[in-house]
Amino acid sequence: MKKIFNKKIRRPIVLVVETTVLTSIILLSVFPLSCRVSMSGLEIIGSDCRFPVLENYEVLDSRHLLLQFSEPVSLIAGGISSQEENPENIGVNCEPENDGKNLVINMNSKTQIGKDYVFTGQVQNKGGSSLTFSYKFKGYNDCIPKLLMTEIMDEVRSFTSKKVNYKIYEFVEFLALTDGNLSGLKLSSVNDGEEKDFYFPDTEVKAGDYITVHFRKSLPDSEACINETTGDKTFSKGLGSSTKAWDFWIDNTTACLGASQDIIRLENTNNGEIQQALVYSRSDKETWSKESFKNAVTEIFSENIWEGTGEIRDAVVFPKSANLVRINVADLVRDFENGLLSWPVPSNKNEWTSISNKNLTPGEENLIP
Repeated sequence: MKKIFNKKIRRPIVLVVETTVLTSIILLSVFPLSCRVSMSGLEIIGSDCRFPVLENYEVLDSRHLLLQFSEPVSLIAGGISSQEENPENIGVNCEPENDGKNLVINMNSKTQIGKDYVFTGQVQNKGGSSLTFSYKFKGYNDCIPKLLMTEIMDEVRSFTSKKVNYKIYEFVEFLALTDGNLSGLKLSSVNDGEEKDFYFPDTEVKAGDYITVHFRKSLPDSEACINETTGDKTFSKGLGSSTKAWDFWIDNTTACLGASQDIIRLENTNNGEIQQALVYSRSDKETWSKESFKNAVTEIFSENIWEGTGEIRDAVVFPKSANLVRINVADLVRDFENGLLSWPVPSNKNEWTSISNKNLTPGEENLIP
């Protein structure tokens, strides 16, 4: 059995708690409470009843979920349905583990990659207190491609072509080492926070494909900034698009990515594994300016995604108005094809260099001076 996903739950969980002594349904956060209903409402009175707490969950694969509770429970009822006009209903059965604290939910049929589902269940502890809950999840993707982060522009740049002025906005570029489906991958900036995380759509890619995530739509041609999910790389016409790459656009018009420091991460949300990371800082910075930067750096160093000690001296340092490209992409591709590359592949500051605006190549092979 896979290890329990121990990161904090990021998807919303609606919990409705029921006991035999309650005369109505009470919406609660997942904290154990002892209670009784009186004429004046809810009263905390000691330990007459205790609610089980859903602490973590994980989508293990296309047919299995893992639920972890604070105490032994049994599944009273449960089912899965797809989130669409004509929902698909999937029956389930349960296998308890860890003396009943963990429940492995077995589905009667496989979920589809990237499709939206909701699991609704009711569990009961040995004291008779029950917990009714639901949470949304996406169909498990067991064909996640291996992506290398290859280029980044961390703030808007101005250009002139044939006497016409235009701008290209922040982007992060990847190169696919294997075929696969992008659903389940998440790109995040520690500087921007979770509200600007980008979840890749259900899109099939091939080894050798470039993928560019644009962090805001270009103006005034925002209508041309189209996510290329239909198999046509030429569909997007927004500034910074490439006919040779898959272009995706975050629905945003404000500045993104840290202009002085940031940690960029690519995560497989199916299992919480960080596949790629980039740690950078401007040359005039001597310390991390945010506690969140320090925490993120500690995490990716502990998981051997970025090499070094976690100090700012291990970050890629580059001057203002410069951009970053990975200089050893061809070597990594060759090593991967020869079976010499471990995965996830760690990176370090010596694998990246700064380039000027004229050498930017979003969605294409890096141009290194």
